[in-house]
Amino acid sequence: MIKRFTYNDYHIDLVYQFLKGFKKQKTNKEYEIRIDGLTVVERTEDLNHFYWFKKYVDELMTRVSFVFYKGKSRKSDQYILERMVQEKEVLDQTAIDKAVQNQTETFEKEMKFKLLKKKNKQLKQQLNDALNQNKVLASKQDDGMSKIMTTIGSLFNGTSINNSDSSNTKGLPQEIGGVPLNQLLDFIKAKQKKWGDAVLGRSIGVAMIIGDDTVLLEKIEHLIKSNTQTDEEE
Repeated sequence: MIKRFTYNDYHIDLVYQFLKGFKKQKTNKEYEIRIDGLTVVERTEDLNHFYWFKKYVDELMTRVSFVFYKGKSRKSDQYILERMVQEKEVLDQTAIDKAVQNQTETFEKEMKFKLLKKKNKQLKQQLNDALNQNKVLASKQDDGMSKIMTTIGSLFNGTSINNSDSSNTKGLPQEIGGVPLNQLLDFIKAKQKKWGDAVLGRSIGVAMIIGDDTVLLEKIEHLIKSNTQTDEEE
């Protein structure tokens, strides 16, 4: 069914009240709005979108079609509001091109906004996923470091760690900071042999303390750098 009326505020409000009546009856009706055949409000039952079509109305507009769908099917009724344009009101080609351009730009802005909104939602989800993954990795790393410190502690108890297949290294990360675990343990054992348990224990203790204090760490790094430069100058 197609019905035609004159385009004016009275008939626009009449169409709106028609849809509002269905909503009050708890029978939401899906509708679509087109201007000169171009869809400007996609199929929806949300009445908050109804007056969006007015953003696309200009001097060249000749008709607004309100399409009312029957249920979820594509069958529909149309209420067409037409506006008469007299010959003396016809614009020249430049004005027509400008009006078309303005309408196109408005439509493109709406589409870009929707795309940006969707992209923003996706980026937020990716950020949340990355943060959750980082928490998991951090937890695993903390667990791995705990096991490594336990293994290092076993050196001071006289436990021998000969290779990465030892039961003491089972379940530990294969490398720390890019250094294979077996090389790290060999390095620590070498320093244990050179310095003795007491000095090595003190060194590791100091490292554990300054690791929690970045300001203190920077001061010590600066002190070491200064002493190194002094030694080189001498």
